Amino acid sequence: ADEWLEYTINVTKDGEYDIAANVSNGTSAGKLELSLDGKALASLSFTGVEGDWDTYELATGKATLTAGEHVLRITIANDNTNVDYVKFSLEGAGEDDPPLAINADLRLGNTAKTLQVFDMQGKFMGKVDVAAGASIKDAVKARFQNAGIYLVKLGSKMQRIAIK
Repeated sequence: ADEWLEYTINVTKDGEYDIAANVSNGTSAGKLELSLDGKALASLSFTGVEGDWDTYELATGKATLTAGEHVLRITIANDNTNVDYVKFSLEGAGEDDPPLAINADLRLGNTAKTLQVFDMQGKFMGKVDVAAGASIKDAVKARFQNAGIYLVKLGSKMQRIAIK
């Protein structure tokens, strides 16, 4: 409880942002408190699953952000909380800038792409061709066939893909 992480972030555009945190807690419900430049920004609550620290759930919220460099503090309000990620997505973002999340069944838009795939240590594993409208996760699974977590370079972003 009360452990915190601080990050310097650069907000590129003023606007209303959706916040999603992938979290788990095996003993109780939990909460993350977010602040920006020392001022309260959002509180994200989640239910947790008794005895299970491996089942993650999304805790969501909204916040208005202004462009520029800021200090984001994420405070974990409860013991035994695991935080996989916290993501901000500009409300109304187009298909060219999809929100990215672990295990997401991301699909390409109208254009086929060749994506680079890396292991969790950053080692390049190869490329995967993904057809227009196809699932990136399915393409990675078909190409590499081993269960695990992969990093896929999607434009200038890296996306984690979990293959079971």
